[in-house]
Amino acid sequence: PVVVEERVTNIVEEEEEIHNEEVIAESDSSSVEGDDCEVIVEDRTGYKENELFEVEVGETDLSSHFEAAAQEDGDDLYDANDDSGDDIWDDDHIPDLLFSDDRDVEEDGRQFNYGPDDILALGKTFNTAEEFKYVVLKYSLKTQYDIKFYKSSSDRLGAHCTQHVEEKCPWRVYCSFERGRNKLMVKVYNDSHICVRSGYTKLLKSGTIGQLFEERLRINPKIKSQEMVDEIKREYNMIVSPEQCRRAKSVLSARRKAGHEAHFARLWDYQEEVLKSNVGSTMEVETIPGPVPGSMQRFYRLYVCFEALKTSWRQSCRPIIGLDAAFMKLDLKGQMLAAVGRDGDNRIFPIAWAVVEVEDNPNWLWFVQLLKNDLELENGSNCPIISDKQRGILNAVHEELPTAEHRMCARHVLENWKKANKDIELERLFWKIARSYTPAAFRDNLDALKKSVRESRRKPLLDMLTEVRRKNMVRNAKRTLLTNRWNKRFTPRADKEIELNRQKAKDCIRYMTTGHSHEIEYHSDAYTVNMEEKTCGCGYWQLNGLPCMHAMCVITTTKLNLNNYVSGYYLTSTWRQLYSTGMKPVQGMKLWPRLGRLPMLPPPSRFNRGRPNTHARSKGPHESATNPHKLTRHGRVGTCSNCRKEGHNKTRCPNPTAAPPPKRPRGRPRKAQVVCLV
Repeated sequence: PVVVEERVTNIVEEEEEIHNEEVIAESDSSSVEGDDCEVIVEDRTGYKENELFEVEVGETDLSSHFEAAAQEDGDDLYDANDDSGDDIWDDDHIPDLLFSDDRDVEEDGRQFNYGPDDILALGKTFNTAEEFKYVVLKYSLKTQYDIKFYKSSSDRLGAHCTQHVEEKCPWRVYCSFERGRNKLMVKVYNDSHICVRSGYTKLLKSGTIGQLFEERLRINPKIKSQEMVDEIKREYNMIVSPEQCRRAKSVLSARRKAGHEAHFARLWDYQEEVLKSNVGSTMEVETIPGPVPGSMQRFYRLYVCFEALKTSWRQSCRPIIGLDAAFMKLDLKGQMLAAVGRDGDNRIFPIAWAVVEVEDNPNWLWFVQLLKNDLELENGSNCPIISDKQRGILNAVHEELPTAEHRMCARHVLENWKKANKDIELERLFWKIARSYTPAAFRDNLDALKKSVRESRRKPLLDMLTEVRRKNMVRNAKRTLLTNRWNKRFTPRADKEIELNRQKAKDCIRYMTTGHSHEIEYHSDAYTVNMEEKTCGCGYWQLNGLPCMHAMCVITTTKLNLNNYVSGYYLTSTWRQLYSTGMKPVQGMKLWPRLGRLPMLPPPSRFNRGRPNTHARSKGPHESATNPHKLTRHGRVGTCSNCRKEGHNKTRCPNPTAAPPPKRPRGRPRKAQVVCLV
């Protein structure tokens, strides 16, 4: 009996809806044209509303439509004359099911014609209820009317205007499932408003705000709630509360953490796709075994080195490697280890990278071991290493590359030195010394690499690995174009440095000697130049591979061939060969092979070492730590309470205890006492 009663109720509701549709459809024919709904302006990027709608209607991610860049990217994804809503299957034209723009719909003998500026119109069809909800939301944001759904189910949806001040606003849209087309169709649409725009909408809830900012929060999770409020006000002239934005950020944060598990579950498939598309590459993934044999494993660390990078480094790159680490920026706690080199034009050349839990001795030893095998470094005798003074790097290089020349980065040494010496003149002298004997600019290249992947480190694991791989792939492709355009014998920076030394050689004086040695005088200093061994007393030639100004003086005065005295790493042909073999593209996640292995779990959450950062404002140099309106005792002379002398305190007082001063009598002093004091 209960089932029969429910069926009868459903039949009665359907008959009432059909009756309402017919009544409103008849009233629509007499509606007044030129109502407020027709004031929808064109989009900022120049796309008209329906053109933008054709791209957006098939997408549920609203974040891609929040920025103008995403709108520009979708310009080529559609054809304005594409009748993609046709149900007729054509072998020459496969309809896109995501697009449901039916321009001419003929149903029950009626013809519905609507132009490209109609976001909502009678006869428009949608594949899912989410598509229809999105279009209604877009209409509400564009027109700034307060729209609300009064019916929302999988096959029937209805929305109306909520502004009822003196008279009920007649705006209404109703969409239900059409069996003939197997889609949702707009069957009732009254587009006339008699109300005033409210400036807010009930459709703009925390979930919708989260969709609008999903892409931006994924790139920069530190966006403040007030910034989101201001952005919505500036973009749509809509009012939302900071609390709604905070809830949206919380929901996205929880969703992002849940997405980590999906990324780690496909890590085995990503490894297989990388090794298949880039044959000869190295990608090592290590896990923590589960508590029971055959159970799911947890991620521990991974290492990536593409075949194109390690082969090019061995053949054409300068033999020098920089090692450094950077913190991950997202919920995934960990660090990214990187090894970079320099090409003949003094540009960075990424070699390998890894993701580990923490920068410690075992992880650096593991990274250097894999790097040593890929680059065939053996004992490291012909490859200098530059890094900071991290203990893990020092121990790993000493153990795996015992004969490598390991030098500390000049900037790290300076930062430690400046803690006790803050003289600007001493800092200038330090850099003058460092640039004379070490490649101090190498640290700038390491910082440039970390800066280039800074935004990538904010993303989940697979997105971060994909972003880093793409950056290196695109960088090498651009360098290929750059090297092919350069037609001189030496690289641009080498050519500039050679010309600079040639100009400085004018102030040098050469004194002849027997053999291949020469004595060069420069500003009352003398240097010995050996042209056969390619050495100079200043050390510049040995360290850089380019003739210094003293050697250039010998070359120009004796008319020697300059090409015989420049290192082969600076030749344009070597520079061009370095980028001739590019990285191969990797297909998307949907096309990765399914290995059928147990999914991998994310690493266990942990707290970073050291005291947690409270994100408190940095105090001024003389500002009290507790009271901002009180001055500290910095610079004030204190008095010791033990000996009653100034300049120290009781803790380090070397003097004996002084007698305390006599206590002042209680009460008001008498006149006699006052006279005695005077």
